[in-house]
Parts: sequence; C-alpha cells; structure tokens
Amino acid sequence: MISKLESKIGFNPKVIIVPLGIPAESVEDVVSRIPSDEKPRNCRTASQMPDLQDEIQDAIYEEYQYIWDDEQHQELYSYFAEFIED
Repeated sequence: MISKLESKIGFNPKVIIVPLGIPAESVEDVVSRIPSDEKPRNCRTASQMPDLQDEIQDAIYEEYQYIWDDEQHQELYSYFAEFIED
C-alpha cells in the first residue's frame, strides 16, 4: 500500500518495521520475498524489541503514558528515538 502512495505523493516515506518479540531475521525473510515494486523504497527492519505488547497497551491506554516512562523500560526511549534520528 505504501509503495502505491509513493508515486502519488511524490516522496518516499521512511518505513521501519519493528519486530515485536521475534527475531529481526524472521521479518527480513518475509520482507525479502515481497517483489521490489510492491515494497517501499525506503524500508528497513529495526532490531528486535522485547515482546512488551501488553505492557505497551497498558501504558498507553490505561496509564496514558509512554512505555519508557516506566522505570523498568526507560531504555526503550533510545530504541524509539533512533527511528526519528535515523
């Protein structure tokens, strides 16, 4: 879908796939099988993130905060900041 938008909007958005609790290599295997004309040009796979889906959901929708605001997950701030700084 994003690859179709690229031709219509006139620029290549950055697409970062975040492997949540699975090895990045597993995601890269799947992405490598997508034909290049159907894949965003500016696409990469981030390093594996721990499977914190439940914790992230709780932080956002129950506590109204970011996951890195929790003392136990402060290191995730730099993980996500890398996406913006890249």
